[in-house]
Amino acid sequence: MPLEQMPVGSSQVVRTLREVGRSSVTSLAALGLAATVALSTAPVHAQVSFLTAPTYATGDSPTSVTVGDLDGDGDLDLATANLSDDTVSVLKNNGNGTFATAQNFAAGDGPTFITVGDLDGDGDLDLATANSNSDNVSVLRNNGNGTFAAAQNFAVGDRPSSITVGKLDGDCDLDLATANRNSDNVSVLRNNGNGTFAAAQNFTTGTSPTSITVGNLDGDSDLDLATANYSYYPASGSVSVLKNNGSGTFAAPQTFATEERPISITVGDLDKDGDLDLAAANNDGSYPDFSGTVSVFKNNGNGTFATA
Repeated sequence: MPLEQMPVGSSQVVRTLREVGRSSVTSLAALGLAATVALSTAPVHAQVSFLTAPTYATGDSPTSVTVGDLDGDGDLDLATANLSDDTVSVLKNNGNGTFATAQNFAAGDGPTFITVGDLDGDGDLDLATANSNSDNVSVLRNNGNGTFAAAQNFAVGDRPSSITVGKLDGDCDLDLATANRNSDNVSVLRNNGNGTFAAAQNFTTGTSPTSITVGNLDGDSDLDLATANYSYYPASGSVSVLKNNGSGTFAAPQTFATEERPISITVGDLDKDGDLDLAAANNDGSYPDFSGTVSVFKNNGNGTFATA
């Protein structure tokens, strides 16, 4: 039987939000004007279906959602970046896939994307947002109970639209990288080891990078970066791959053409050959006909890519 489509929001993440017996139940959270959570009714390896999605109030104009055990109680909580009121909303899991009323914490101006990681190395998960209006990143350090200290802001390039986290310089702490739409580059913020960050280093990409992802694309054990480049005028599109030099600096980008206006990129071993491939979602066409495609790039095994 085909899966039913559920109209929810515009950005989504899939994680296990509750446990049933010994089998994990995978759930989906999406964004519209609130956080929407669709709970799967299926055990592992069974046909997947979803309950009607409840919604939970957040701050104004949420544009991104992430998940993590923010309060340290063993279940997964939600956090959103709220563009219009410059906040993040934290929704703590009640333990059964329902969520408590959101707690809001101030971020920079125009947070468009949010990510999670133990940025200060104290064992709990912190939050970081890319702030498109203030051209900086806000780091909100966890107090250990799912509440967060006042944001610390770190300057990046012009109009950061996406942020990712990873050990980019190989020193065991988590660094940050943003895709900067108006300056055609990525900013790398190297962690000082305590959740503060050195001044950003910028590396060129294709035109108007709107999304960024991280992965070991060339198989050399360090983490590389890839961006989806949403070129406005003329409408075109590309993916840029920036290989890590091993120290958290990056080589000149290799660029691969996509269909028009790629707006999101992700990484995974799509052909099961042991290396990481790329996929970009393309906002093809023009108003009102945004038909949409996905471009798949298969890794040649060395961080160069062929069109699938």
